[in-house]
Amino acid sequence: MTDEVLTRFPVREFARRGLVHLSLSTVAIAQPLLGLYGENLAVFTSARFQGAVIVWFAVAAILVPPLVLTILDVGITAALSRRAPRLASAAHPAVVFVGLWACMASVFHSVSVGPWPIDAILTAAVAVAGVVGYRRVAPVRTWLTWISPLAPAVLVLFVVSVSSLVWVPAPETVEATPGGGAQTTSVLWIQLDEAPLFPLVGADGAANAARFPGFAALAARSTWYPNALTVSQHTAVAVPSMLSGLAPDYSRQPVSGDHRRNVFSLVGSSHVLDVVEEVTALCPGIECVAGAVTPTSAPGQRGTDNSGPVVRRRASFGAFLSDAAVVLGHRLLPAGLRDWLPPIDEGWGGFGDQAGGSGNIGTDDDTEPGANQPSPGGAASVAPSREKPRGHAGRTAAIEAMVTRTLASTDPAFRFIHVLLPHRPWVLAPDLRKSQKMSADPRPDTIPDRRRDNYQSLLNQYVAVDGIISRMIGSLSASPVWDDLMLIVTADHGITFVPGQSYRDTVNPQNRSTLDDIYRVPFFVKYPGQREGLVDECAASTLDLFATVQATLRIDSGWETDGLDLSSSCPDERNRVATWPGGSTPMTVNTDDLEERVAWYGRWVDADGDVDAIYRTGPAGELVGTRAPTDAGRDERFRVRLGNDEEFTGVGSAPFEPVPTRAVGTIKASTALPDGTEVLVAVDGIIVGEVREASDARPGEWTHFSASLMSRLIGPGDHEVTFWTARRPLAGGRWVLRRIG
Repeated sequence: MTDEVLTRFPVREFARRGLVHLSLSTVAIAQPLLGLYGENLAVFTSARFQGAVIVWFAVAAILVPPLVLTILDVGITAALSRRAPRLASAAHPAVVFVGLWACMASVFHSVSVGPWPIDAILTAAVAVAGVVGYRRVAPVRTWLTWISPLAPAVLVLFVVSVSSLVWVPAPETVEATPGGGAQTTSVLWIQLDEAPLFPLVGADGAANAARFPGFAALAARSTWYPNALTVSQHTAVAVPSMLSGLAPDYSRQPVSGDHRRNVFSLVGSSHVLDVVEEVTALCPGIECVAGAVTPTSAPGQRGTDNSGPVVRRRASFGAFLSDAAVVLGHRLLPAGLRDWLPPIDEGWGGFGDQAGGSGNIGTDDDTEPGANQPSPGGAASVAPSREKPRGHAGRTAAIEAMVTRTLASTDPAFRFIHVLLPHRPWVLAPDLRKSQKMSADPRPDTIPDRRRDNYQSLLNQYVAVDGIISRMIGSLSASPVWDDLMLIVTADHGITFVPGQSYRDTVNPQNRSTLDDIYRVPFFVKYPGQREGLVDECAASTLDLFATVQATLRIDSGWETDGLDLSSSCPDERNRVATWPGGSTPMTVNTDDLEERVAWYGRWVDADGDVDAIYRTGPAGELVGTRAPTDAGRDERFRVRLGNDEEFTGVGSAPFEPVPTRAVGTIKASTALPDGTEVLVAVDGIIVGEVREASDARPGEWTHFSASLMSRLIGPGDHEVTFWTARRPLAGGRWVLRRIG
């Protein structure tokens, strides 16, 4: 800043304006952001942030915005003071208006009175009134200056809340004893996320081998606990409870400092640690980076497992700030504009990697098409991952790479990988190709069609995950490591699709069916030496995994846990509790409710069907997969607007290359339709999906639709999309098809 500017603005005036902007930006930006992040340390653990970098982030959140506003304020005033003195006097109030508007937007972010322009105008009007008061009432100016100490108070409170990540205490460990423990047993623990149990099960209670051959193969070679429950619907609570064997404590954060006794500290002195945590940070850093004392190592030395343990690297600070900007956008922008931002309720970071605009999601920074990609028919050719996996391709490659390291391991190792699969966004097709966007759905969650469409998308991605499981079982079971391996496959929680209910964030204990959807999870354990599959309907809990691992590895820690050793006990009449923030409820002790949930969802998608049955949900579903007639007439009663036509160009063929998994748009009928009229989607003349919403369309009104597509029939290249009506005049008779338009 020049000497002239400093002369025009004495230090006292410069400081006064800076304190005003500090007060406003603290209320609008720093306090909401740091308050949210301070209560959700998974934001930092997901990015692998620890130590001073977290404090520097907080300092930047507090100081950078007011510094920018102050420089802008003083600079504009100085620039205009010589050329336009009258305008110069308005510069400071104008910059104050920006801060006040942000404050009002933050305060009223959950209030909406109409379309977003009206909301923006109302908050602006309140901010204008605040500026008028600021200019005319001296106590207002004084008050805005005096509340500036709120900024250091916010910083102190934040640092206290994240202290377990800034100053990480040493974990409690169990020293390895010569000749103790199961020295030849390795563990591979696959932790899925947002993976309910009911989609995997057929009407007979067994795994549906037609749709999920990988999970069926796992069940045939391990002990399956179909009556197992998780303990929380929140990943940051459920996973630490599994890893520590302790009942959920919502005051604890998912970091090693709050869970010093966990499975990693249990085995860290007897097994090489190979750990990938996407959300939590329970594995002590040094052990996860360098391995641990092994039976072939001298005391005090690190193991030399040639499989190469994973080194955890943190996300770039720039990407982390980009995520923070998205979070602030959801806090400050009106409701209508927030729809254009990437969603922030489907993960703990990487929001900016998702496709923006129109509520699109799904392009999550996967690796380039064809580079180190797993093929549907065989194992991936990938180098061991050294970073937190990103995107669907990264997560898939991370699992495959860990399996590869398991096959190559020579020392006893404890391998744990938590991946956000089949977690939202649901963009994977069964063959591992992926949709490039999933347009925002304007229909309320009370509409069954919307929930059914989303359930079909989950099934698509679940089948893709099944392919990963299938390849894993095939390679491991044929290898020499299989007999001594303890394999665990489970999930942190499930999800419900009951119309009108929260997917899982808000638990409704009055609707017991949703509890079964959310808390019943896949739970498979292949014990060392196990050669045949076993179905065990004991009342198992994910809390039992710690005790079961400890007993299997024969490690005596002396630590108390809330779980039981499933390898030696069967808790038939056990009281299990599902918890959530602020509440809990006891759960049933048998699988009858599971069978009811399988039957309930079977009304949407046949529980015993194969992959193709996912797309055959209506009366005309039998036509999906067939070719439309070339000599059909036209049906002029409908008009269709396809909303994602660009997805049908440039379709790829390799895993993670683009393919449409849905057709979305709007449809309008000019007249009332005869009963039984169905609308179908065809790509290049082959019917690939059903528009179930057409039967409910009101004459003359545009109705939103979303049709799940049999994407295996959509090959590489550009494609033509057409829509057809289908009607069968006589029950059991021949379908009559006509092309729309």
